[in-house]
Amino acid sequence: MPTKRADGRLQTSIRITNPLTGERKKIYVYGYTEEELKREVARIKRDNGIEVIAPTFGEWKDEWLKIKSEEVTQATINSYKDSLRLHISPILDKYKLKDITSSLIRTVLRNIPTQRTREYCYIIINAILQQALREDFINKNPCINVKKPKTKTKETVIITEGEFRQLVNATLNLQLKAILWIAYDTGMRRSEIAALRWQDIDFKTGIIHVHHAIKTDRHAPLPSRFFIGEPKTDYGIRDIALTNAVKIVLTKHKEQQKELFKTNSRILSAKDFVFTSNFRGRFGDFIQPDSISHEFVKLKRKAGIKSGITFKSFRHTCLTSLAEANIPAKAIQAHAGHANASFTLNRYVHRTEKMEQTIGDFLNQRNEQIGKI
Repeated sequence: MPTKRADGRLQTSIRITNPLTGERKKIYVYGYTEEELKREVARIKRDNGIEVIAPTFGEWKDEWLKIKSEEVTQATINSYKDSLRLHISPILDKYKLKDITSSLIRTVLRNIPTQRTREYCYIIINAILQQALREDFINKNPCINVKKPKTKTKETVIITEGEFRQLVNATLNLQLKAILWIAYDTGMRRSEIAALRWQDIDFKTGIIHVHHAIKTDRHAPLPSRFFIGEPKTDYGIRDIALTNAVKIVLTKHKEQQKELFKTNSRILSAKDFVFTSNFRGRFGDFIQPDSISHEFVKLKRKAGIKSGITFKSFRHTCLTSLAEANIPAKAIQAHAGHANASFTLNRYVHRTEKMEQTIGDFLNQRNEQIGKI
């Protein structure tokens, strides 16, 4: 039964469940007439009290992370959490979702020092608010009026045949040599190379079966920071051709590894990793992806290579060479383990002189068919 207040308005109360916490909350509703009071009660019930309860950015952020944890890897969730903790939450967490403005988002972005981090934080804020919009916590996503920061992508340098020869000749370490050849001929990610077991290498059929990758959880204790997981995407599970060069170097590496295992009172099996750590306490365990990059940096210095190549350049080099050979885009995409061919071509395939020469040769051939000018 409504009661009358001193200001002449009628007052009643209803209980609403907080959609985030499940907590029941008592809400007072006011109106000057019984009809107006009924309309206001019906409106609040219809909207489930969202406008009245109005979660803060901090409350909704936690719910969004739970939603995303069902869609992305733990490593990605940890990356989101780091960016939120360092750059976004200190400013936005206290504000109700409905009170967040474009100006406030620009303030957050302005306080972030690097362009790349600024762009990443914008993507996170936009995703959080877009989810809030879909679930009717807000009527409009304020990010729509904020220009997305753009990072100028640094061009990855392709490895020349001469540089690859220098790298291979600069090391006597068979394990490292095998890693170089696999990276050069397959374009596999370093996390996928590190996760290879001997059972994944089929010497008879000439196939490398890619099923796993080494994952990193920077928030976990050191002993469990690196673990075996699946490749970056579902498309990462694939079969790759084993070239003759890779077959030869892997065979030599395997023979050496058998001897090394024997001196450590172990027998090499199909389930053992192809590339192993030799550190005390970790012997026979997988080599960490970061270690591959560190070894590459040292080898590059030893080989006297001055260009800006990195270990990731192997992936770009392999996929570009496939494009130079006129391999169909769909086949290159499958080889790379990407979801679509356009991403492979735009991100990893570089324009080269050989491609230009091929175009020129084709046009000359075509023009010969036309006849004299």
